[in-house]
Amino acid sequence: MKPRKRNRKLIEPPLELYNQLDGALIGKIVNISDMGIRMESDQAAPDNTFMRMAVKLPEKINDSEGLFFDAITLWCKQNPDSKTYAIGCQVLNIKPEELQKLADLMENYLQNEK
Repeated sequence: MKPRKRNRKLIEPPLELYNQLDGALIGKIVNISDMGIRMESDQAAPDNTFMRMAVKLPEKINDSEGLFFDAITLWCKQNPDSKTYAIGCQVLNIKPEELQKLADLMENYLQNEK
């Protein structure tokens, strides 16, 4: 396995992730970088699935309670001994103000992944 190029941050407790279009719960983000996320979900997601995502922030950042971005799934694996799935996604089309919220979230609220 190739080492990751980006610093990933562990999210504890995981943050809920919603579909921007219909508000449906997609899953929970368990780690994040400025280029991608790993989420846990009750439903599998095929590779190359495009999603418009919304994250409820733990507290307001830049007067906003949410983080909004598009992403595409890169992989999906069923978790051992569980009916949930681990899903890796690449962040796409993130606006500069959303990228700043993500940077603030990673800097001030999250810890480095071990």
